[in-house]
Amino acid sequence: MANGVHGWDLEWYLTLCESSHVGEAADELRIGQSTLSRRLSRLERDVGAALFDRVGTRLRLNPRGAALRDHLARAGAEVAEGVAEVRRLADPESGTIRFDFLHSLSTWLMPSLVRGFLEARPGIEFSLHQGPGIELSERVAAGESDLAIATPPPEDPELEFLLVLDERQGLAVPAGHRLAGRSSVDLAEAADESFATLLRGYGTRITFDALCAEAGFVPRIVFEAGEILTAGGLVSAGLAVAVVPLDNAELHPAGAELIPLRTSIRREIGLVRHRRAAPNPPVDDFWDFVAAEAPRLLGAGTTASGAHLQWGHVRREEVREAKPDRAGNGVRTHGAYRHQQDL
Repeated sequence: MANGVHGWDLEWYLTLCESSHVGEAADELRIGQSTLSRRLSRLERDVGAALFDRVGTRLRLNPRGAALRDHLARAGAEVAEGVAEVRRLADPESGTIRFDFLHSLSTWLMPSLVRGFLEARPGIEFSLHQGPGIELSERVAAGESDLAIATPPPEDPELEFLLVLDERQGLAVPAGHRLAGRSSVDLAEAADESFATLLRGYGTRITFDALCAEAGFVPRIVFEAGEILTAGGLVSAGLAVAVVPLDNAELHPAGAELIPLRTSIRREIGLVRHRRAAPNPPVDDFWDFVAAEAPRLLGAGTTASGAHLQWGHVRREEVREAKPDRAGNGVRTHGAYRHQQDL
């Protein structure tokens, strides 16, 4: 062998690294202990170094063994992705779409899009991930995701952006606030208020910063949160005011009043994909589906066409339990959706 290692199947080595015990690993692999010991001895001979330190009846992975383990894990992930891509190309009706989305869209926009697509293509699987907008675009650029529904539009010229939703913004104030009861408001009128907003890097925070710059003031931020609902809860408690999406009732703070802002700045939400990604029929079809069906599926917001839509409740589809694979590709579901949250 050119690489000095006999054979390609070293999955047993990863199992041994996890257990650190020849007997336990052999039982899991359903082979004899002597067979596994011979495999390890042969591998160490091939690579020219001991990979474990022997401590009594147990094995302790040493730095050389850990280095090999890490490379093998990455190689395994690449092989799994290669096999998945071949299967997607061979059978576009049963491929997988790695779909990322914003935290604020997890209960309405994302389920609506996924459900609508699965009604026509029930054989497709979705691997879902949620996070802040800029991170999601970066994941697409890095090849970690096929598509993302994110904000703001990415600056990377390698990424394509399809505008799906153009959200108006409102000022959420506690009940009895001096601005309560207004039909609209300029954000500059709240320049002296204490604000709750999202962490830097989130699309809503980027929109908030742009609105404050337009209004000509630097806001006094007293709370930074990871979700819009958390910031809204501080408004409900009378601790701050906040800028939140106007047209999504699920994000409105309970017991607070939401006043439309007089501004042309919107939170632009859209689909992101890599312009030079390998052909993937399910991903391409999902992109086309969203472009064509967004006006029918979306609601309580303004689409790219400018039409104001009505929103109906989304019924969560039955989810089949699934576990993350060894390569760490997240939780996958068949004919349904299930998300993995990274906070």
